[in-house]
Amino acid sequence: ALDTLAAHLPSPDAHRCFALDLTDDGALASTVAAIRDHFGRIDVLVNNAGIGAGSAVEETSLETARAVFESSRSGCGCLAAAGDVGQAA
Repeated sequence: ALDTLAAHLPSPDAHRCFALDLTDDGALASTVAAIRDHFGRIDVLVNNAGIGAGSAVEETSLETARAVFESSRSGCGCLAAAGDVGQAA
């Protein structure tokens, strides 16, 4: 899906898609570094992160429910904080 989206971007130099596992702190840091290396700064950040349990609430384990909640609650904030959105490298 990400490759399909990237193929339709108007300019590869001006627009990029990055896949990222927000539960991996190392991936978070390296992705922010790659963005800064390519663009110099992050002006716009589209936080479209999250996971789903794929089951009804009453059938979802507490462990899975916590993972879903944590991904949705903290994922976006972590990326915004790591990226210092609007700040030059």
